[in-house]
Amino acid sequence: MKKSHIITSGIVTLLIVLSAITIALYYVELLTPEISLATVVLLIIGLATGALLPNVVSTWVILLLTTIGGAILLLGDVPVSLASKIVLLAVFPISAGLMALGGSLSSASAGSMSIGMTSRDIPSTTTK
Repeated sequence: MKKSHIITSGIVTLLIVLSAITIALYYVELLTPEISLATVVLLIIGLATGALLPNVVSTWVILLLTTIGGAILLLGDVPVSLASKIVLLAVFPISAGLMALGGSLSSASAGSMSIGMTSRDIPSTTTK
């Protein structure tokens, strides 16, 4: 029963992440097609950051890269519209956050399964 719950939560997380990616890419192509390649690259980097790094490190990477990207895009002379700048600033933190949130939900479900074990469920290693 608990393993099916873990699989279900993993599938729901995957569905949410894929839906968010699809919606984001649709609106990027609709509104600002000139930044579509950069958006795809930021999505891939965000998904890798959220999936591979621990939550604390992921949070610091998101904060640092968003600050650096905001400084470059908003303070520099980049010839793209304000809407494109906002999309580029928002894609990485949102995708990394969704992936980290999905990973923490599935790992919390997996951790709750091992908590339910009692001492009688663990095989004895002592001999008489």
